[in-house]
Amino acid sequence: MGSTSVLVALPWLMYNQIYFGSIMPISGQSQTLNIAYGQNLPAIPPILTEYFLVFLPIPHSLQSKLPIILASTVFLAGIIIMLWRLWRHLQTIERRLFVLVSLYLLGLVGFYGFYFGAGHFLPRYLFPLSPFLALLWASLVVWAWRRVSWQWVRYGFAGLFITLFLGLWVHDFRKNNDQHFQVVKWVQQHVAEHEWVGAIQSGTLGYFHDRTINLDGKVNYEALEARKRKQLIEYVIEKRVDYLADWVGIARWMDKHALIRQHFDVIVKDHQRNLAVLKRRAD
Repeated sequence: MGSTSVLVALPWLMYNQIYFGSIMPISGQSQTLNIAYGQNLPAIPPILTEYFLVFLPIPHSLQSKLPIILASTVFLAGIIIMLWRLWRHLQTIERRLFVLVSLYLLGLVGFYGFYFGAGHFLPRYLFPLSPFLALLWASLVVWAWRRVSWQWVRYGFAGLFITLFLGLWVHDFRKNNDQHFQVVKWVQQHVAEHEWVGAIQSGTLGYFHDRTINLDGKVNYEALEARKRKQLIEYVIEKRVDYLADWVGIARWMDKHALIRQHFDVIVKDHQRNLAVLKRRAD
């Protein structure tokens, strides 16, 4: 499967190497730029625990809390100990599958935990492990269900599990809101069709507004090269961007960069909506 995927992707990988100097797409290069080695490791135990439990999500707001990280680490350590004891009972084909999945897991955890950035995207990066972890969870549930003789214990745990699942699902559903559409609405209401907008997080805005320039380099090779040279601000000035619109944090550019202060004014700084807009001064 791995060889086939590499073969299918080979033309794309060659194109990336020839034109961008790396087989990694520019989005990946942007994510790995200026990261600290191993910065994503603390986020991995809660995500693996969440995938193992299948239907019991851990709210994103809790995953970075130290007690959750420690509890998830202890939980995973217990699973490893249990599987180690189970090893001698496995058949040959089961052992092969176990070794392959373990190597796959170590590869993903090693790459995204030590080397890659964008910790907020870790759930999607580790998602390919979820089918294997779900199978393991299902087998453990069946094993435990068959060995517990008291019906009230069985159905008590089942009821508790369903209650936790529904409660966490309602919690996530109520908190679910788009974090970028406030930028889109402001641009649609205030920016003329011929004007250009620069944004670090340009995905949602760029979908609804054609004259959007990506500034973090994920889909804009010029911006990526400027970031590598530490000249992103000079790139913004050169591109004649009319507005800088993004989360409220972009307003800090006024304090950090003299060139931004020379050419832009802050016209929106709304912490409640998480929105800031800088407008270029007329020459």
